[in-house]
Amino acid sequence: MSLTDAAELFGIKIQPAHMADIQGDLDADLSAIEAFDDGLRAVERLQAEGIKIAIASNLAAPYGAPVRRFYPTVDAYGFSFAVGAMKPEPFLYRATCELLGVDTTDYVGDNSVLMVGDSERCDRDGPKAVGIHGFLLNRAGGKDFINLADFSSSILSGGE
Repeated sequence: MSLTDAAELFGIKIQPAHMADIQGDLDADLSAIEAFDDGLRAVERLQAEGIKIAIASNLAAPYGAPVRRFYPTVDAYGFSFAVGAMKPEPFLYRATCELLGVDTTDYVGDNSVLMVGDSERCDRDGPKAVGIHGFLLNRAGGKDFINLADFSSSILSGGE
């Protein structure tokens, strides 16, 4: 829904000029979004090896279009606004796997599902509750991976 619709839904009164400023800020934010180069390369490398890729994210609806624009070849998009659940709710992970065409009763062996993201709670620990092996992306350094190029290399070498 639009910002105006959301304000009405929640009973928030906003002057039209102020709403235009808020919308302008959102539009500026959306137009400034850029993909990380390592993310683009990782998706390309993994898909070239026949690995299916999904994005599971707690994005607000306006942010879906830029993600789809940067990652048009991704096999599935599990956006919280479309799925109706947010990470770390198990339903979001299961729904994203179903969108990907993965059997949600068996995430091990040939049906192995791996996830990487920048939240310990939502991208590493949350997936474990449904049998998905989650990894932490920590660009500042630390546990698991500091970039997605290293993650894709680990997957392709069988390192998990």
